[in-house]
Amino acid sequence: MLDDKISEYASNPFDLYIILLSIKNIKQISDIYGIIEGEKAITKVAESLEHLNLQNNYHVARYNSGGFIIVCEYIGEQELKDFCNKTRSILNKLSVDDELKIQYGLGVKKYENPNISVNEFLMQADANLYLGKTI
Repeated sequence: MLDDKISEYASNPFDLYIILLSIKNIKQISDIYGIIEGEKAITKVAESLEHLNLQNNYHVARYNSGGFIIVCEYIGEQELKDFCNKTRSILNKLSVDDELKIQYGLGVKKYENPNISVNEFLMQADANLYLGKTI
């Protein structure tokens, strides 16, 4: 899907962002409660993302073992900020139990350089994730 969006961008540039969402403590959850509970935590995040009532210009997919990728197209910076704030608001309420909250990070990157590959774009978003860079 991201490959298609980047190909589309090459012929007709538009605002294109990716958000990487990583469950930071998925290993801890799985180690303490077991793999099944770890998967339940991932499912809680996935269900929460579904409740955001995403429009056609937002595309969500599972990305690696404890994360998701959200591709956002044809949106402005303010709409992206609002979306990130709404996402945080929902995710901040998630926990495995009363003592262990699901911790997450968001990394946002705008696609601005048509000369980079999809992998380079993902690596830039991943670097922003670990730097805590969001919009």
